[in-house]
Amino acid sequence: MDFNEDVTLISWDYMVLALILLVPVLVSIWYAIKDKNKNTRVEYLLGGRKMNLIPVAMSLFVTFQSAVSLIGCPGEIYTFGTSYLLIYIGISLSYMINAWAVVPLLYPLEVTSIYQYLDMRFHSKTLTGLITGIAATRLICYMAIALLAPALALQASVDVPLWISIVVVGGICTLYTSVGGIKSVIWTDAFQTVIVFFGIFACIAKGSSIVGGFSKAWSIAEEGGRVIFDKFTPDPRVRMTLWGTLIGGIFMWLTMAFDQSSLQRIRSMKSMRQARISTLLNIPFTLMYGALLLNIGIVIFAYFSYIGCDPLKSRAIGSKNQVAPYFVLHSMTDLPGMAGFYLAAIFCGSVSTLSSGINSLAAILVEGMLSSSGYKPTERKATLITKLAVAVVGSVIVGLAYCAQFMRGPVTQMVGSINGSFGSPVVGVFLLAALVPWANKFGAGIGVLLSVGLMLTLTLGGQTLGALPRPLPPAPINNCGPNKTIDAIVNLIYNVSLLNGSMLDESNTTQISVATASPYDPKFFLFDISYEWYSVFGTLFCMAIGLLVSFLSSHLVPKGNQPKPELMFHFCRRFWIRRGYILLSTEELEESAKVLEKAHFENEVEIEADCSHKDTQTESL
Repeated sequence: MDFNEDVTLISWDYMVLALILLVPVLVSIWYAIKDKNKNTRVEYLLGGRKMNLIPVAMSLFVTFQSAVSLIGCPGEIYTFGTSYLLIYIGISLSYMINAWAVVPLLYPLEVTSIYQYLDMRFHSKTLTGLITGIAATRLICYMAIALLAPALALQASVDVPLWISIVVVGGICTLYTSVGGIKSVIWTDAFQTVIVFFGIFACIAKGSSIVGGFSKAWSIAEEGGRVIFDKFTPDPRVRMTLWGTLIGGIFMWLTMAFDQSSLQRIRSMKSMRQARISTLLNIPFTLMYGALLLNIGIVIFAYFSYIGCDPLKSRAIGSKNQVAPYFVLHSMTDLPGMAGFYLAAIFCGSVSTLSSGINSLAAILVEGMLSSSGYKPTERKATLITKLAVAVVGSVIVGLAYCAQFMRGPVTQMVGSINGSFGSPVVGVFLLAALVPWANKFGAGIGVLLSVGLMLTLTLGGQTLGALPRPLPPAPINNCGPNKTIDAIVNLIYNVSLLNGSMLDESNTTQISVATASPYDPKFFLFDISYEWYSVFGTLFCMAIGLLVSFLSSHLVPKGNQPKPELMFHFCRRFWIRRGYILLSTEELEESAKVLEKAHFENEVEIEADCSHKDTQTESL
């Protein structure tokens, strides 16, 4: 195949793409008409708390996977190998923590915004507003990258300008989210989950058949050095080690557990048991999804090696984030509509994340503004305000998505950096609040501010001064068409740059940066830390500072200000109650008294029975 020939989407691809993107709009219109007489915030934001288990589980899954993983993971494997996919084991472990610790904590509280919990725990509007602002910043940045991902895919496929893709996808998403509310979001997410899985299956099957079978694809990838699962070093500067992906995956996904989108889904369930089950159902979804992404990355590398034309080295594309859509466009030319279907899967992943994030952010902003202002509108007016907030938030995200294209690195790295900078300090505050009853607002506030400062320093320093990761040897370029001479020169420069320690720029492989320092120069140690550790460091640093400041400022907190038991993780309540750090509520005191009274009564009955038995024995004698 000549890779310099023009290959683009055909009419069938556009039809498939348009039909699949039309579904969310139709679903939102359906729910807008169906629930026009149920115009309340509970109905709009929580689905009336009557949503079904399976759709909620699918919505939880696809909300946090998004187009970032569909584009970023294959590009990651193509460039750096399979080590990254171990992160899905860490993500699965985080879902277990979420189901057995976070869900029992948040579900019974009956809050609309997850940050209302912090207000109940620390009794500080200032702290709650600070945490809400930090979390909103993370959510907006995350959604901007999720919106950027399909725009990159479309640009690689048909050379559509980024801003057009961003405006179209962002506009569709904002429209159906503002009209239909959380019900349309959840049911659309369920539909999009099916599309995503089917699209990945189709790509794996087609790519494998071209290279000579699935086992052949794996052998080609192994020969190319892409199959890597043996990085056991604990050095945080080494990218994608076993410990970094497992531990980093757990902490990174705890950001999603303490997220407004997650709360709205578990609160939309009929019972806490169903909320817990829907969370645990994400584990098989996640493991299956990770396995599929692993295989599609392997197949893509095998395909370009088999064809003999690396799209990055041949300058057919400008970023590793475009490897997957470029592969689909070239490998499925003989299957009308399939390229459009895969692009639709990428768009579905992006739209699901955006719709959930926009809905959640609107809930956070509206609940925060209404509670702080003292204004108490009718339910109809409050719902209208929420819908307007959705439209405003969607417009802001469209603007930020265009700016996100200038960040360096694969989209997976962008998300990891954002979660580390803004998400991990928030997780640290939640863990501090739910684990340690003597933690106070002073410790939480100073801890989160210092943690955000540290992580922003690491992130920005890593982006500008950190050593670029060393890519693996690329696929051959012997069959790239008429520019073979130029490609041979590029190949020579590429190999010389690797030998000299120079690195290819993350955002454009045709640019070669001059590296004046080795990848692990101690001078820049902090900036060389791999982004997968950001969430771990940010969370632990926030908790450590929070505990220290809380201890030093304990005299500033009035006595008798201990938290109620329901505001602590259930597995540590008894431990802290025995030590007097938790105040029992009136109901729990009454229940405890009943238990003691029952035990005392049973003890008296047992004593009377024993005495009666002894009297009988005495009479017999």
